[in-house]
Amino acid sequence: MTALIEFEHYRYRYPDGTPALNDLSFRIQKGEQVGIVGPNGAGKTTALLALSGLLFGEGAIRIEGETLERRNGKHFRQSVGLVFQNPDDQLFMPTVYEDVAFGPQNLGWDKGRVDEAVKAALQAVELEGYQEKSSHHLSSGEKKRVAIATVLSMQPRVLILDEPSTNLDPHARRQLINLIESMDITTIIAGHDLELILELCDRALIMAGGRAVGDGSPRSLFRDRFLMEKHLLEVPYSLRSRTEQAY
Repeated sequence: MTALIEFEHYRYRYPDGTPALNDLSFRIQKGEQVGIVGPNGAGKTTALLALSGLLFGEGAIRIEGETLERRNGKHFRQSVGLVFQNPDDQLFMPTVYEDVAFGPQNLGWDKGRVDEAVKAALQAVELEGYQEKSSHHLSSGEKKRVAIATVLSMQPRVLILDEPSTNLDPHARRQLINLIESMDITTIIAGHDLELILELCDRALIMAGGRAVGDGSPRSLFRDRFLMEKHLLEVPYSLRSRTEQAY
């Protein structure tokens, strides 16, 4: 069966020659929710940017069997929606409506279709009635949900979330988890919030040195103390023994 997403021996170097991705290979099937974890500098965000068609290296990235290249990058950016770690990097229009409509309008959709897409996206993130509000006057949790709506309005096949729980209080974090859990879309979550990935994802990848060094169920991978500590990670609190939790 053709994978929805496939990285095959993918490599990327920054302009100064520093390697960021080094022979990265993995596959994701349609409908999976996959967490990508690793220490800072592991290549997580670079991999997401490459999958979103925002940078190009060597090797191959395929989406439903079609290779992502510079010539078709714009086409794939509709299929793969990336939500940045900081929603202020994604929200730049005067109103929520204009932020959420920006993508569909740039795809050339007519006004009626844009209006329907905005309405559906705001309903999906439970922000109906926010169209005329200023995105920059919202709470961190509301901004995060608007940022997700800006991606959902383009009806992507893949939703990518980079460090989605950053700067959220416990209530907003729980709202975000419930939102992600309710969505029927292939989802990739990259970050350091291992408890969130344990709760939401049926599979996890551990990245280090620009490659995948672990692939399996989050519970199984994150329990492996040797593997986690080798790659500068910690076993999540919920998976530690009661004796360990006492300390």
